[in-house]
Amino acid sequence: MNCAIRCATVPVVAYLVMRLAHKLAQWLAGFLAVCALSLGCSSGQSQPKFRDLEPDFEPVTFDSSFTAEEKAELTDALEAWNQAAGKFVHFEVVGEVDHDKWMDRVIEQEDKMDGMVVGKVTALDEDVCGSPDALACASVRGQFSAFNVDKLGSRSLRNIALHEFGHHLGLGHLNIRDSLMYPAYLGANCIDMETLKALATARPSFRLEDMKSDCHES
Repeated sequence: MNCAIRCATVPVVAYLVMRLAHKLAQWLAGFLAVCALSLGCSSGQSQPKFRDLEPDFEPVTFDSSFTAEEKAELTDALEAWNQAAGKFVHFEVVGEVDHDKWMDRVIEQEDKMDGMVVGKVTALDEDVCGSPDALACASVRGQFSAFNVDKLGSRSLRNIALHEFGHHLGLGHLNIRDSLMYPAYLGANCIDMETLKALATARPSFRLEDMKSDCHES
């Protein structure tokens, strides 16, 4: 069986766009008003890029409907990333949000431009991940990851979370079957060097020589 982890961001982006349209219109109107009253709107001065400061503190909020065991697996995956790339990123669980409000929290995170909300998808929810067969999904360098725990079966939530949190950091899929970021879940359970090389490419401030894989050769 091909147990693909489908990272369908388009439906979620569309959902966020609908929710943010009014807010964006208000912000744009205010920005233009300020510019009209000023001497000009200069964008020439360089500003720090989103999540490019060291170390990058990433506050994480869990959907409260995750069980204690599920939260432990998700926390373990976060800690694995802290160990692999701790000089550049530090995930820390800061709280929980009610299940029916986690997508609202994602909207709030858009304003802060930092952090991640980890949601739980059930059959009663909207099709957050774009496909009813998706095990999980995430927004690349965005504010959420979501997991359809009911469909995992014997698959490890921790290992799938390692993959999705990689997307949050900016990783795409890798066409390397043994890699954590391979698009189908084949049992990868560690952050391999190919994944770290890809992260160093996607995020130049994440220097490869200062990251470490937790994979061990058998």
